[in-house]
Amino acid sequence: MPVPLWALGFPATWKDQVSPLPWTGQLQQDRWVIEHVYPGLRGGYFFEAGAVDGRELSNTWVLEKEYGWRGLLVEARREAEASLRHYRKGSSIEIALLGENDQEENVLHVAPMWNHDNTNTTAKFLPLAESGPEGTFHPSGWVSTGEVHRTRRLDRLLDEVGAPEFIHYFSLDVEGFEWDVLQTFPWETRRIGALSIEHVDSGNVHFVEEARISELLLRHGYVRERVLMQDSLWVHRTVAQQMQDREVESKRRRRGRARRPGFAGGSDWSSRGEDHDRYL
Repeated sequence: MPVPLWALGFPATWKDQVSPLPWTGQLQQDRWVIEHVYPGLRGGYFFEAGAVDGRELSNTWVLEKEYGWRGLLVEARREAEASLRHYRKGSSIEIALLGENDQEENVLHVAPMWNHDNTNTTAKFLPLAESGPEGTFHPSGWVSTGEVHRTRRLDRLLDEVGAPEFIHYFSLDVEGFEWDVLQTFPWETRRIGALSIEHVDSGNVHFVEEARISELLLRHGYVRERVLMQDSLWVHRTVAQQMQDREVESKRRRRGRARRPGFAGGSDWSSRGEDHDRYL
């Protein structure tokens, strides 16, 4: 069940608004993208790593189905492929792990021990050296099963699917391997407008990895826009400036309308339906 926006520190003007759309993002990251970062934008491009079945708790389902976005969906679990191809016909789909090389890799599929058929949406894929022998029961309640999976480099994959130079939204949820994925993003040839990154809490490793990711993003011109529980939300400085300019203009219009007799207030999303070229 998605968490209500007002409980996560979103703008107060959203708290009393009832949206007609069935937001599917676990923390309504999709709503953040389409109402806060790019108000009403149609025809954008996304990349979602950790796409699950393409619909349940998807951060990009509404963007594709309601706003005509397209993009690339990457999911490691083979059993999710049928659902992804059924639900997400407008996007490119890759069943693979993301890593440093294009290769077939022996990994252990670590799944909840109470769900041996692997239908649970949460799963981890670990290198053999890090996960213990096949059949190992972990203290956290997970069990390992040996598998061979294809590993893809993100930069080469984006080239193959013809991704544009500007990616409006990048959703990254790969259960602790966020740093490994971000290292292979082609920062010099492509730009991401907005990112949501889920951080797995694993003690000291969590803080070290989050610090490395923050340093990487800051170096490439990103600012952290907000934190939603386990997710950090980032935007490129050019997008942040556009967001600030819209907010200033919105406040100016509200002040002007408030001086008119009979004005009852309310929000003013003046840029709904904008073309995506404004954000390039």
